Amino acid sequence: MKKNILNCLLILPAIMVSLTTSCAKKDNLPAWVDYINDPTVKLSLDYNDRTFIEDGIEEVSLATAIDGDTAHFRTADNDLIKARYYGIDTPESTGKVQPFGRGASNFNKEKLHAADEHGTIVITSVSVDQYEAPEFDSTGERYVSLIWINTEKEHAPSSELTLLNLWIVQEGWSDVKNVNDLPEYQDIFYAANRQARIYKKNLYSGVDDPLFNYGGYEEAIIPDISKEIIASMQDESHVNAFDGRKVRFNGTVAGLSNNILYLTTYDEETGENYGVNFFTGMGAVDSRYTTPGAYLEVFGLCQDDENFGFQLTDGNFNIYSSADSAAKVVYEASENTEYPLHVNEFKPSELGAEDYDVLNCAVSLTEEVVVSNCYINQNTYTLYLEDTKGNPLDFDIYIPFTYYWKPGDYTTRVDDASTMIGEKFNLSHGIYTFHKTTSGKINWQITICNNKDFLVVE
Repeated sequence: MKKNILNCLLILPAIMVSLTTSCAKKDNLPAWVDYINDPTVKLSLDYNDRTFIEDGIEEVSLATAIDGDTAHFRTADNDLIKARYYGIDTPESTGKVQPFGRGASNFNKEKLHAADEHGTIVITSVSVDQYEAPEFDSTGERYVSLIWINTEKEHAPSSELTLLNLWIVQEGWSDVKNVNDLPEYQDIFYAANRQARIYKKNLYSGVDDPLFNYGGYEEAIIPDISKEIIASMQDESHVNAFDGRKVRFNGTVAGLSNNILYLTTYDEETGENYGVNFFTGMGAVDSRYTTPGAYLEVFGLCQDDENFGFQLTDGNFNIYSSADSAAKVVYEASENTEYPLHVNEFKPSELGAEDYDVLNCAVSLTEEVVVSNCYINQNTYTLYLEDTKGNPLDFDIYIPFTYYWKPGDYTTRVDDASTMIGEKFNLSHGIYTFHKTTSGKINWQITICNNKDFLVVE
């Protein structure tokens, strides 16, 4: 059922394109120009035996299609490349949600998945006529990129690749955003944008977005949302009852990690603990919202995403906002005695895979763990674990920030994965979560929120 719904969402953009084209003929609009197949918009550089980091060009595979203008790719060496598409800015569909954001995201995902499964994906820097190393965007984490695809031919020659950035503009999913660094294609980008406006495609259709929830917020509680999350994970055919709904609820902060705010509720009488994950966006969030133990009232949109599973998003975490839908600190952490944070304690061997009872909740380990293997990628760390007796554990540790042996001492930064192997650690606080691989497999993990919560035993 879930796959059928996703397929319908992916087909909707194509239906809208067909409708606008038919209307154009009736309105005697100028002849449609297929700018993405303009012979001047071709990649002249050979990507064979080149790397993106050094040469600004490389054939890659798809890791995750994030939204309409962002995606993550894997190189032949399995390095992760986070790409921000140059020259476009589609409506938001993750941290914030805007009309036509989901449609833009679906269009981008559809093309990338097709190219990854049946064709070719090549990522380049903004340079199209000479090899040039890429540059980061303002976040310092994503590379400003051009994405070239062929949805039908594997290892297609450069001359047979289509510029996805331009394709997104041509279909009316984005305005043009400053293409001064791409003078070769500047005029074509603006021409494609003007044509999309004339043909009233998608963003310029003048009608409401059928995939956007224009309604108000409804009351909800964390246990009900959490049960739907678990039901969807246990049964792929289950349709999450909260998907697409706007909700208001209260919860106690378990932690913030990698722009995900974890909110929980605990029933002392039954011992039941429930948690949800709220994507706050890429910007900074005031510590009054993120300190473990704070009790919040929040407003958000529920989304069941093919990449990240279920998450809440589109929240307002501006501490100075007067909007009714802005998150509110009901009790600061230091004064929250009515709904205190419950941290679930486990022996390492007791916390197994699929321990849904503490999903998205705070956990601690009462015994030391040993790192059996470590993988570092762009200042994120994945640690595979054993107990002190050498038995492998069913979960790993995920640290989504630069780790230091001694918190606050920046000379002790960990850059070499091998130095962590064999070391013993104490975990005083983390969030029990999971990671979904590109193959669909679920890996269970404890996500660390703060360096001081996971320390080496000296």
